[in-house]
Amino acid sequence: METEQHLCIVMEYAKGGELFDFVQKMHERLHADPQAKVDEMLIKRIFLQLVQIVQWMHEHSIIHRDLKLENIMIHMDESGNPRLKVTDFGLARVIDPNAPILTTRCGSEEYAAPEIVQSMGYDGRQTDTWALGVILYALLVGYLPFMYNPAKGEKVSHLFYRIVSGDYKWPSDWTQHPERAVSPEAKEVVEHILKRHPQKRITLTDVTKLAWFKDCP
Repeated sequence: METEQHLCIVMEYAKGGELFDFVQKMHERLHADPQAKVDEMLIKRIFLQLVQIVQWMHEHSIIHRDLKLENIMIHMDESGNPRLKVTDFGLARVIDPNAPILTTRCGSEEYAAPEIVQSMGYDGRQTDTWALGVILYALLVGYLPFMYNPAKGEKVSHLFYRIVSGDYKWPSDWTQHPERAVSPEAKEVVEHILKRHPQKRITLTDVTKLAWFKDCP
């Protein structure tokens, strides 16, 4: 809808809100119940749908460049199935598949791939894939794999060092409480995606062939 002063865009309603809020609430419930465990099947279905969305974009030569929890909306349908909506295409662009290398440094810092942090030329399909790995880690753990704390005097350079070094860890309490840990197959997916070198990073086509997805409807 458009008036002389405003342009209004009417979009499909996503009752569940941002995936960021969904993750926070899910892990708050887990922390409140010592016997609870992550619902890997639900996370798997959410992540698989997200992979399929981004695959479709890439097949049509569209890269997003700002994939993050806050830019994904979620809605649970009447059957309890997650339905995702990717939003905020302000940094997206159409690429030439035969010359895909870009140089503009953009996106959200905590989701940035090493090649972006180092101001290298990058293939947006590979950096979108990295961001999906960050999102999957957050779905499984409840927080991002790469962070920094300004309150403790840390600077963004500390964050960038961790990203470039691939310096992320799984929760230490999983060692003391292995019953709360996610499966090795789930961790394998994250580890295949969060490869520092883009040439070694798994493709979205291959990621769905990993063992974790075998029982996904």
